[in-house]
Amino acid sequence: MTNAELFDSWKTLNDHDLSVELARVTGQLLVEHREVTIERGTTQWQLKDSGDLLAHNFLMEAFTAVRPGDAVLSEEGSDDRRRLSSDRVWIVDPLDGTNEYGEGRADWAVHIALWEQDALTAGAVSLPSIDAVFGTDPAVVVPPKEGKKPRLVTSRNRAPYAAVLVNEHLDCDAFRLGSAGAKAMSILMGEADIYVHDGGMYQWDSAAPAAVALAAGMHVSRIDGSPLNTTHQTLGCQISLCVVLNTPMQFCTQYGAAIPANPKKRDVGRGLERVHTLGCSHQNQQVNSLHGTALHPVAESYL
Repeated sequence: MTNAELFDSWKTLNDHDLSVELARVTGQLLVEHREVTIERGTTQWQLKDSGDLLAHNFLMEAFTAVRPGDAVLSEEGSDDRRRLSSDRVWIVDPLDGTNEYGEGRADWAVHIALWEQDALTAGAVSLPSIDAVFGTDPAVVVPPKEGKKPRLVTSRNRAPYAAVLVNEHLDCDAFRLGSAGAKAMSILMGEADIYVHDGGMYQWDSAAPAAVALAAGMHVSRIDGSPLNTTHQTLGCQISLCVVLNTPMQFCTQYGAAIPANPKKRDVGRGLERVHTLGCSHQNQQVNSLHGTALHPVAESYL
């Protein structure tokens, strides 16, 4: 089937189903691209760049064909200023976790979200390496929590100061993954309970994971419990802090005020030193420790 034929078959889909199909097919293209490109011979940098471009171009072609009147905000594209006056803006990260994709890992994702007027109304996150897609309608049914201790998932590349404080206050088991989408979806898969991030995060990083998590009944907010702000003025701008929870709101109510809105570098440095007490400082433990996660069998072989 050609792209034109595929896009024509999508024109009758509602926004929820379109989000899922966009995330699913883009993910399939990226999996195939990685396999073929590695077989032919390439570098990590070439693989990452070509994967970003492939996914972005496919999505832009799809939106032009299926939703021509909507604006699109993509991490890989030039800024479409129509979004400032549009009632419908698709916010996409064609390849979230580009480093993980280039390294042959499983913890990368495709993000698709729709913002309408003042809210995220549809979205999907795909984890192509494990052939999983999470959408907003039907919403994901989150498995019951296992164990007593909260499980905290955080950045693979750095230890956010906020995550260190949360761990110490709530006595969490802590783990690391790549892509923001992979971390948020690990909660929806029942493999983690808290995802905390402090520092810059663009809308394409957070919009789709937030939309899917909110539809599933999760708590999604800034660190202090206030809503994520997605307006005409903030689309495309960094948001400083965010949290996804499947655990009691004691985190925000009791400890949110203790986390600086803009942690100083020396504080972050101290956090980086202290994170080694979390049991996730060595890479061969980072994904192994996610109890039963579907990401584990694929990802651990690359650590």
